[in-house]
Amino acid sequence: AYPGATVCPDKITFPSSLPTQNFSFGGKFYTLELVGFAGALGGLGAPESDFISEEGGTNSTRLFAKITERQIPLIPEPTTMLLLGGGLLGLAGFRKKKK
Repeated sequence: AYPGATVCPDKITFPSSLPTQNFSFGGKFYTLELVGFAGALGGLGAPESDFISEEGGTNSTRLFAKITERQIPLIPEPTTMLLLGGGLLGLAGFRKKKK
């Protein structure tokens, strides 16, 4: 159903949304976001959401990604804060009971 040189080419589609990945390097904090496949003009155009792969062939493409520097680290998620708070309360209670 897709245009191509072979009888049954396949369409490879990039997901509409992917989770971002957070990381630190050299004491700075960054967010990595994959945004799409390299388009026409050898990747100089805008990212594309899909490309056609000819049946029985080998294909490759480039991925576009965006790395953004963040000024501060992410705030821990609520579950982590609850676990930490619960642990501290447990230690305080254990210490009080021991006295």
